[in-house]
Amino acid sequence: MQTGSLLNITRNVECETTDHIIPWNVLKTRCKRFDEETLEVLLATLQKQGKAVLFVTSEGEKVVKFARKGEQKVTPVSENDVDIVRLRKTVASLTLQVNKLSNEVESCRLQAAGFAKEGSRSKALKLLRRKELRQRTTGTTQ
Repeated sequence: MQTGSLLNITRNVECETTDHIIPWNVLKTRCKRFDEETLEVLLATLQKQGKAVLFVTSEGEKVVKFARKGEQKVTPVSENDVDIVRLRKTVASLTLQVNKLSNEVESCRLQAAGFAKEGSRSKALKLLRRKELRQRTTGTTQ
């Protein structure tokens, strides 16, 4: 049954307290083999069975909460669930920012090395200062 496939997404959990709450866009990404209409039908079936609930955060983001492993029915959405969604979204955003800054650090390093080879000392120093600023922002040193 296809609803079983959808429930299997929550069975591969890393953190038992948070992995049963999934933003709709993440669920769609994880369930690429289903088109959006099929996914909505499967979710509606799970909702009728009491195994999932769809809710919208105050920011307007659709989120799906599944019953936890070993539970027959999904528990009502709590403020903690909403906070978990916000925290996970913040962590994802910060991870993207750190990755972007890390890429900028590497780019500055490579460009500075190129300018140093060309003899453009002032351009190389400017890029090294920018690299150092990015490293301080990310909290890393290279």
